[in-house]
Amino acid sequence: MHGYDILVSMSDYGDGQFRFKQGTLYPLLYRLEREGWIKAKWHLPTKGKKRKMYNITAEGKRVHQQRCQQWQQFTSSVSSILGDYIDD
Repeated sequence: MHGYDILVSMSDYGDGQFRFKQGTLYPLLYRLEREGWIKAKWHLPTKGKKRKMYNITAEGKRVHQQRCQQWQQFTSSVSSILGDYIDD
């Protein structure tokens, strides 16, 4: 995807809860690229402007999976705490 597609997709998939401005997204993309979690490549269409396309790397997929597991553990713990708190 290119940057604008990422902005639109995040808003669409997140039911409008994740609306980033380009000034927020692009520094994040540059950081992810520096970390080796995504790879950018210029796409030169036959018509229109060139665009930088981003793809997740194998390392990025590994980190994503790890972070998802951490998030699930965190949300499970919070739910447990809230459930205990509400039940009392």
